[in-house]
Amino acid sequence: MPYLQPKTSGVFGFMPYGSPYTAAVATWYAVSSSEGQISAGDVVVLSTIPGGSLPTVRGIVAGAGVWTTGILGVAAQSLPANGGSTSATLNSNTTQLILVYDDPNQLYVVSDQASSASGFLQSSQSGQSVSVLATGGLGSSGAFGPISGQSAFMARSNQVISGGTTGILGPFKLLYLHPIDQATSSGTGRKWVVSVNLATRTQGITIFTT
Repeated sequence: MPYLQPKTSGVFGFMPYGSPYTAAVATWYAVSSSEGQISAGDVVVLSTIPGGSLPTVRGIVAGAGVWTTGILGVAAQSLPANGGSTSATLNSNTTQLILVYDDPNQLYVVSDQASSASGFLQSSQSGQSVSVLATGGLGSSGAFGPISGQSAFMARSNQVISGGTTGILGPFKLLYLHPIDQATSSGTGRKWVVSVNLATRTQGITIFTT
């Protein structure tokens, strides 16, 4: 991907990572018509709003800043604000549904563009839980920027990871530096491979009502 570059402030949310011979698993979900913009690569959670024949999801609340609780998966596509419909089905109005990478074993590559200049992650933190900065990190800019001037269906996430710790059960677990950054020195903007923290995805998943 052109936006996957070593140690840069241009971020892209969470992107599936794996062997060229493996396929990422994505499932259709409904989205409420009152839901805000969901960008490709955004973390999503389940919603209690009924979705007809499909479960309903929403993005993590941007105003939350640091997200430290459970998740369902990652949006595989963008959906503009108010673009969803809980009455959409797999054979009608499918443009109002959203595909979500929801395989609990899926790995992702993501930037550690932190909330502060000293908040970068280090290889010694591999295995620790990490949080999600829902509105991006310090000086970060999404791969496609804000959706102004772009097609709403092309918007890419600016979410990043931060704050590796053993003290919380964060939504992701830090595994290792992506190969593109293995020759770079420590600092913000490096790319990491992460896995879903199964402890938060199963028993600790957060449900939203909107």
